[in-house]
Amino acid sequence: MTEWNLPALIDHTVLRPEATKSDVLRLCQEAKDYHFTVIFVPPCYVDEAVAEVTGTAIRVGIPIGFPLGGHTTKTKVAEALEAVARGAQVLDMVINVSRLRSGDHEYVRQDIAEVVKATPGVEHKVILETCCLTTQEKLTACQLVVEAGADYVKTSTGVSAAGATVADVQLMKRAVAGKAKVKASGGIRDWTTTRAMLEAGADRISRSGVSRRRHRESMETEGRRVPRHQVNCPVSFAIEDIVGEGVVYNLTDHGCAIASTVSVPDDDYASASITLPGQSEPVVVELARVRWATKQEFGLEFRILSRVAKQRLQKFLSFEQAA
Repeated sequence: MTEWNLPALIDHTVLRPEATKSDVLRLCQEAKDYHFTVIFVPPCYVDEAVAEVTGTAIRVGIPIGFPLGGHTTKTKVAEALEAVARGAQVLDMVINVSRLRSGDHEYVRQDIAEVVKATPGVEHKVILETCCLTTQEKLTACQLVVEAGADYVKTSTGVSAAGATVADVQLMKRAVAGKAKVKASGGIRDWTTTRAMLEAGADRISRSGVSRRRHRESMETEGRRVPRHQVNCPVSFAIEDIVGEGVVYNLTDHGCAIASTVSVPDDDYASASITLPGQSEPVVVELARVRWATKQEFGLEFRILSRVAKQRLQKFLSFEQAA
C-alpha cells in the first residue's frame, strides 16, 4: 500500500473572489500549522503572504492569466515578473484555451515559453482547463507544455464547469511521459478523491482553503452583525447529487444553520426548502453556499431567493424578534 506525505503534496489555496485579507493570513497560518509546503493566494496579497511565511520552507504561489487564460503574452509575462520580484516561487499559468482550440499551437507554445523564459528558477505549472477540451486537445496541450519547458501540467482552475477527473489525470500522465509532472485541481474536497488522484498519477493536489474553522467563524461573525433566531424548522436540501432533510435551528435572512444526519461537503452550492411554522408552502432558497460543515451540522449562506420568498422570510423573522 502506497503511503503519501500529504502535506508536502498539497498546494493550499485561497483564490475565491470573495476571499479577504484575513482569509489569506489564516491560510498562511494553516500552512505553518499543518506543514503544507506551497500556498496559492491572489496576486494582490503576494507581499502579505511572503512576509507571513518568511523563515519557513513554505513557497508562495501566484496564478498567472487567471482564470480564463486569454491575457496577451506580454500581460502574462508582466504578471509573472512582478510576482517573482515580490517573492513568489511558484507560478500556475492558465493556458490560452481559445488559441489552443483554434489550432494556434505555435502561439500557445510561445505564450508558455515566454513566461518560463522570463522567470527562471521558479516552478511553472500550466492549467489546461480540461473540462473545455477534447481528448486530442488535452494531448496536444500536454505536448506543448513539455516543449515550452514548464514543470507541470495542471487539470483545472477550479472555477470552470468541472474540475479534475481520474481519467484526465491518467491521460495527462501518459501524455507527458515523465517529461513533466501532473497537478490535479478542482473539486478535490475529501481523502477518497485525493487518494484516487494520487493513484491515477497526480504528483500534486490543489485543495482550497481556508479550512472549515474559517467557514464556521465566518458564519458566527455574520451572526453577530445580524440577529440570529433560534428556530425548529423542517428543511429539505440538495447539494450536487446529495439530497437530504434536516432541521434549521438558527435562522437569519442571510443564512441558516442546519442539523441533519446527511453529511455534506463544505464550500459547495446548494438549494433548500424551509418550512416556517404555521405556513404550508416552504420558503425556497434557489441558491446557497455551504459555509461550514461537520458530520451532522452545516451552515448555509443564502445567495438567491425570489423577492416573495425573501419577504416571507423577513416577515417571519420580524414576528420572531417582536415575540
